[in-house]
Amino acid sequence: MQITILIVSYNSCKLIVNQINSFKKFVKSNNTKFDFLVFENAGFNSDWNKYDNFLKKFNINLILSDENHGYGGAFNQVINKVKSDFVVLCNADLIYDCNPFDSLLNTFKVYNNIGCVGITQKYLNNKRQKSFRKILNLKNLLLELFTFDLISFGNSFSENTNSIFLNDCYVDGAFMFFQTEFIKKIGAFDSNFIFYFEDMDICNKIQNLGYKLIIKTDVSIIHLRGSDSIKESLDLSDFSIINYYNSLKYYILKNHSIPSLFFIKFIVIILSFQKVIIGSLLFFILGIRKYKKMISRYIIFIKKIYDFIL
Repeated sequence: MQITILIVSYNSCKLIVNQINSFKKFVKSNNTKFDFLVFENAGFNSDWNKYDNFLKKFNINLILSDENHGYGGAFNQVINKVKSDFVVLCNADLIYDCNPFDSLLNTFKVYNNIGCVGITQKYLNNKRQKSFRKILNLKNLLLELFTFDLISFGNSFSENTNSIFLNDCYVDGAFMFFQTEFIKKIGAFDSNFIFYFEDMDICNKIQNLGYKLIIKTDVSIIHLRGSDSIKESLDLSDFSIINYYNSLKYYILKNHSIPSLFFIKFIVIILSFQKVIIGSLLFFILGIRKYKKMISRYIIFIKKIYDFIL
């Protein structure tokens, strides 16, 4: 049995070194072989020349791209060259504190028709993150709007359950485990998504083809969130905002109707205002200081996207 771990990077050398060092510390297996493939979207502008000895020591295959293909696009560039039985697509900012692969492989022995498996993600303090999220559709957006997002999806589950079968949700793209033959067969990711929504789109495709999405809760991985990905940190650069809404628009048009596009855009704006209002109440009434930063971030967010959306 062989597993390829594909790490997509944008000059995330130090993070990847830390990830692989943690992997070597915790992942021990006599029956499974592993190889690492790093796809560097920053190309020759990256700092990998400082890590030649590290790359040689662990026999890491480094691909320096002259073009930024994004997350899913990087996967597409190399998947047909992967010869292993399974492949992991993952972020650079992960840290192993256990061996999740025995559980992941066993899942494919126990269940049939599996499309993708994810694992529980957590912070350094062991607090759970959202390992899966709601598929973007009118029903889920309206549910979030009218429940103020108080219904939790993605980090609430029974301790007695080793596997969660997702329905109307998708596996968070920070760690996605595929059978190599399967992901090649279905055509991998849609390269039109440069940043954002590629994980939602591939999972939506997998479910529509009749395959299962599973989250393993008996194993976990530390995800630093924001060190490599800007999804959680709400990057407010023009590049990020424009690519986020270009991907949002493309996803809606691909999977929904044109009227849905305008309706969903409107709900996104309302949800942003809603977060500012709720955050303000929590900060000024309850004195919860962490919401002060959230308020300012969403105000800037709304200001930047207003002209673009409308």
